[in-house]
Amino acid sequence: IVEECMLLANRLVAERYGIINGKPVPFVYRTHKKPKSEDITSFLLLLKRIGFSLQKKHDPHTSRGMRDILEDVEDSAYKGLIESVALRAMSKANYSVDRRGHFGLAFQHYTHFTSPIRRYPDLLVHRRIKDILEKKTVKTQHLMEFLHSALDQANQMELKALDAEREYIKIKQFRWLNERIGDSFNGIISGVTHFGIFVELEESLAEGLVHIDSFEDDDYSFDEDHYCLRGGKSKKEYRLGDEIVVRVLDVIIERQRANFTIES
Repeated sequence: IVEECMLLANRLVAERYGIINGKPVPFVYRTHKKPKSEDITSFLLLLKRIGFSLQKKHDPHTSRGMRDILEDVEDSAYKGLIESVALRAMSKANYSVDRRGHFGLAFQHYTHFTSPIRRYPDLLVHRRIKDILEKKTVKTQHLMEFLHSALDQANQMELKALDAEREYIKIKQFRWLNERIGDSFNGIISGVTHFGIFVELEESLAEGLVHIDSFEDDDYSFDEDHYCLRGGKSKKEYRLGDEIVVRVLDVIIERQRANFTIES
């Protein structure tokens, strides 16, 4: 309920104060572009490979369709992988003075208004509302230049914060793995390349590499068309989304790298 109220407040503020007397005025928006067609194609390919049954409502080109897909995989063993690929397929939301809409939320107008104590763009929104309510006269060109500059910095700092968060999580994951060398875990193949397969562990979401040279049962090669490793003799395949059991071989924390081997 709290989240719905926050979304509603953010949307209504953008609708009410972004346009005054039928005319757009300088304002701060939270925007989110539609995913690129090639990213949607890759996402659909993943869903097909893991056997996800696509229905008419599952159209990732629309906000509603993407949400329906993510809701329907909530109890799936592939939930983490699908959410990760879906996140990579979607564009990064950012702050802008342009009203471009928000794809992820399916809103035509959206802003960040509810957290001025922790987000500077929210504080900018509060200041703009105050100016509008007080009918304060400001030079449009000067204001737009200031907002462009402030929002550019906000977008850059947000990316830095996200990078720091991801880095922190990775360090914690590799430290966790380093204490479990020799242990076996259930995982899902999260990536396939010519030099091996990446496996994401179900329990911790930590990721490691099974190098192609470590396969002992056959000589495997990368099939780029079908995005899999295939054995030369057995024709056995390792595909994106396959469930697999791996054992932790070694961890190099400084390089943020973990090596796994397939558990026979």
